[in-house]
Amino acid sequence: MGFPNQFLDELRSRFRLSEVVGRRVKLTRRGHEFTGLCPFHHEKSPSFAVVEDKGFYHCFGCQAHGDLFKFVMETEGLGFPEAVERLAEEAGLPVPRASQQEREQAQARASLHDVLELAAQFFEQQLQSPQGAEARNYLQGRGISRETGAAFRIGYAPGNPGVLIGFMKGKGIEPSAMAEAGLLAQAAEDQGPRELFRNRVIIPICDPRGRVIAFGGRALLPEQKPKYLNSPDTALFHKGRVLFNLDKARRPAFAKREILVAEGYMDVIALTRAGFAHAVAPLGTALTEDQLAMLWQVAPEPLLCFDGDAAGIRAAHKAADRALPLIKPGHSLRFVFLSGGMDPDDLLRAEGPEGVQRALAQTVPLADVLWNREVLGQDLSTPERRAGLEARLAALAGAIADGAVRDHYRQDFRRRVQELFGFTQRKGERKPGSRGFSAGPRRFSAVTAFQPSGPDPSLAENPLARSARRGEKAPAGGFREELLLVALLNHPWLVDLHYEELEGLQLLAPALERMRLALLECACQGQSLDKTALYDHLAQRGLGEIALSVLNRPALKAVKFARADAAREIVTEGFREALAGHLKEAILREELRQARIAWAADPTVENTARMRDLELHLSSQRNPSSGRGALEEGYEAPGPR
Repeated sequence: MGFPNQFLDELRSRFRLSEVVGRRVKLTRRGHEFTGLCPFHHEKSPSFAVVEDKGFYHCFGCQAHGDLFKFVMETEGLGFPEAVERLAEEAGLPVPRASQQEREQAQARASLHDVLELAAQFFEQQLQSPQGAEARNYLQGRGISRETGAAFRIGYAPGNPGVLIGFMKGKGIEPSAMAEAGLLAQAAEDQGPRELFRNRVIIPICDPRGRVIAFGGRALLPEQKPKYLNSPDTALFHKGRVLFNLDKARRPAFAKREILVAEGYMDVIALTRAGFAHAVAPLGTALTEDQLAMLWQVAPEPLLCFDGDAAGIRAAHKAADRALPLIKPGHSLRFVFLSGGMDPDDLLRAEGPEGVQRALAQTVPLADVLWNREVLGQDLSTPERRAGLEARLAALAGAIADGAVRDHYRQDFRRRVQELFGFTQRKGERKPGSRGFSAGPRRFSAVTAFQPSGPDPSLAENPLARSARRGEKAPAGGFREELLLVALLNHPWLVDLHYEELEGLQLLAPALERMRLALLECACQGQSLDKTALYDHLAQRGLGEIALSVLNRPALKAVKFARADAAREIVTEGFREALAGHLKEAILREELRQARIAWAADPTVENTARMRDLELHLSSQRNPSSGRGALEEGYEAPGPR
């Protein structure tokens, strides 16, 4: 319903915005304003201001902006009606109803809440009765203590028909009201009403305010079908608009800026018991647009947890497709795939909370899930199939409503395709002999989707490995990257000679990476590759000062092959070795990443030793200026020239 403006103005007048904000932010008065650290992003210097007399807050860092209601919505993960109702309750101000019809609907909903609350109390009592012994044994076997059961108000529905109906009649509740609340099954014409839930463990489903709106029932006998049964949709409950446990998980999730989405309510109960209080679950369906909106109110990138088997990956693909049109800057999804076909409850039993933490540390971005689905396990050996892949990726990117995100996905997919097939976009041509093409079929194994195996001996020629290296986090580049760029700047003919290798390369230092791309662009446009034209090209792109800075570094001038006056054969051999060293470092980074994954899954002495050994190798490889390895023969200590 809409709220009258007069009511909203009155509600605003009952609060000082600085006091409401001050409950979460330490504010300091500065004249007519209050300042503090922004609650919406991490910062060390205050950029967040509350302008009391104008009734708004604004962050000059992340651009967060809003009024009293927006602040409550953003900090507590509430919708607008819920925020208004919470503030009105605190202020002691009755919420108006816009019409007689809305008042009648509200009264009907309140009556249904009363019916469902009575039913919840009945189920709780039955769990502790002698008839609930089997249900208690089941819960004990699942590791659910009495305290956890009480926190979730878990109950038991007796197997005998008519018990709940009799209880409710004793409280003045007729079967017609029970049917409206979703407590009765549809009966045959010659039969009376019967309970929907019988001989089941009962889990109440609540709205964001913690009120019972439905139930989930878990069968206790193998022959009972279905194993999990939810209430039907009612005036209070629409399964596509509810997330189980959101009422309890919202505050811890908002505090962490992270919300974990499991596949079912038993998983959520197990996760909460293990300390993951920010877990929620949909109710037996794929995530809906409404549920995604609820998740994004709490955290910018919800973590979706799936079994790592084929069924779990299919469910992840459905969620990815549903979310794709809705993503926007700063709002996406990340995926967690559990190995061995385990669900979160299985993982907790096998490895404890530490196992879940390790799994959560290996999240997969939405873009990677979509890419893996389209590429892994596919035969892409023919031009038609490769063109089909490009068309599918273009359609995926085109489905994104937000223009900025859509453009970035197109660029990302285009880059991945070029790396996968070794496309050479040079002077408008593709070179059939480029890396990535072969006469035989090319299939990409789904095993590498979420559990990468060790590096192949041919990793240097493997475009998928290059793609993996591009995606990892790494420190900014060092001596060797600068050395490669100095050689290219002093000897532009190297760009043409090593075009394919340079196209598949990535430099970790952002400024050097921009220079690499600018050099390739210059070559693609057919421009002269003499030094003067090359410097002009870089200067036009704001890279002239960076180029001069790198060229004038004394340590780089001391390497023979990179000097402007070096003989061609020395340049050719030295550049080839430096390029090979850079590639070796990339391979070591990939091996180390996989070793860390193996150690996280199984921290044995052997895995620890391998990880440490790779770290040492990578450290020495990253610092050729101190123990220069392959560059040593061509290095001279800098001195007067």
